[in-house]
Amino acid sequence: MNNKEELLEIAAILVTAIAILLGACGTSPSAVATATGIPALSLTPALQLNPIPTATETMKELDLVILSDSSLLGVGKYYAAYIEEDLNATVNLHDEWQGSLSAKTLLKQLQKEERLRRILRDSEVVVYFGNPVGSATGDWSCVPRANYVKDCSPETFSEYQATLEAIVEEILALRDGAPTIIRATDFYVPVLTQWREAGLEVECTRCIENMVAAVHEAAAAQNIPVARVYDALNGPNHDVDPRDMGYIGADDIHTSDLGQQVIASLLRELGYEPVVP
Repeated sequence: MNNKEELLEIAAILVTAIAILLGACGTSPSAVATATGIPALSLTPALQLNPIPTATETMKELDLVILSDSSLLGVGKYYAAYIEEDLNATVNLHDEWQGSLSAKTLLKQLQKEERLRRILRDSEVVVYFGNPVGSATGDWSCVPRANYVKDCSPETFSEYQATLEAIVEEILALRDGAPTIIRATDFYVPVLTQWREAGLEVECTRCIENMVAAVHEAAAAQNIPVARVYDALNGPNHDVDPRDMGYIGADDIHTSDLGQQVIASLLRELGYEPVVP
């Protein structure tokens, strides 16, 4: 199964994580800003931030690792540039996204793959996301089909939440007490229009909201700030198709450059204070 088919299940509600391939969108940033009320983003001029001074700010070189499915593909380069500008440091980017990477698989990799563990030991900045495949129960897919029945309560994602918490514990163990800027992201939906046309918008949106709630609850338990990608790309009421806003690229599924910059700026707005367990 390729990335596009997987995403059409998991974000067409979920049976994979949002696979993000590069895709340039024809909508201009200024047009998107007018339509959404969200300012068009670029690396210059920078957002006016006042990062909290931290131990990492005194360092001249930082390592940034992106651990995710392909929903964060392309985000790392923009976030690295923001960090370099804000902290006046050189950033070495380790873009470790993997297509359809689940939280369950990511946890196993952090526990067993020495190459990845070595990268984590040396990385002062860590961004992570893994999808619920393999760690969610019940009927949590939103693929349109006959006699569709939805059962996607918050309990559906209890194991997923525990897996995300275990991922952070593994990162902290590998960092062994060193100051670490750990940030999480949640999930966006590029297929809202298909849900609407199939009469599944209410049920599928509720399911995604429960999944996203699990992401935030897991992060809150360990003082991890979360970039609210779902709110930004699908609107605060989660009723906006990001393709209409210019955030999705030519394949109608994966983020455009603009969408990647939006996600990177959300991470930037979280500041740079290291996580205190």
